Amino acid sequence: MKIYTKKGDEGYSDILKKRVRKDDEIFNLVGTIDKLSSSLNFARIEAEKTEIKEEILKLQKDLVSLNGFISGYSSFLCDVSFFEERIDYYTSEAGSFEGFSFAGTKAGAYIDFARCICREAERCAVGIDYIDIGVIKYLNRMSDYLYMLSKYVDM
Repeated sequence: MKIYTKKGDEGYSDILKKRVRKDDEIFNLVGTIDKLSSSLNFARIEAEKTEIKEEILKLQKDLVSLNGFISGYSSFLCDVSFFEERIDYYTSEAGSFEGFSFAGTKAGAYIDFARCICREAERCAVGIDYIDIGVIKYLNRMSDYLYMLSKYVDM
C-alpha cells in the first residue's frame, strides 16, 4: 500500500465518513492528538524505567485508537480509570499536588510538554459541539496523569 493517495491534494480528506476540508475543527483536534502522541516519543525514549516506557507506549496506542474513534472509523472506550489509578499511585510516591512545579529531568520535561499539548487537544475538543463528552473527559484526565507522571519520573 502506498503512503500517498492523492485524495487530499485539493484540501479535503475523508473523515466522519465524508469529505471534509482539512481546515475543519475536527482535523485540528485529530492533528493535535497526533502531535501529542508524537511528543510522547521523546518522553518514552528518555524514560529510564521500562514500566514507564511501556506505559507511555500504551498511551500512544490509545491515542491512535482515540483518533480513529473521533474520525468515525472505530470504537473507543473513553475510560479514565487507568489514569485515576496511576495518578493515585504517582501521588503516593511523588507527593500530592501543591502547585505547579518545573521538570528536573529530560523525561520529565518531555512529559510536561506532552501535558501542554494534551490541554491543547482538550480545548480543541471542547470547541466541537458534536464531540463525545467522553473524549473531553479522557483528555482532561490524561493531562492530570501526565502532570503526576512528570513529577514521578523526576524523583
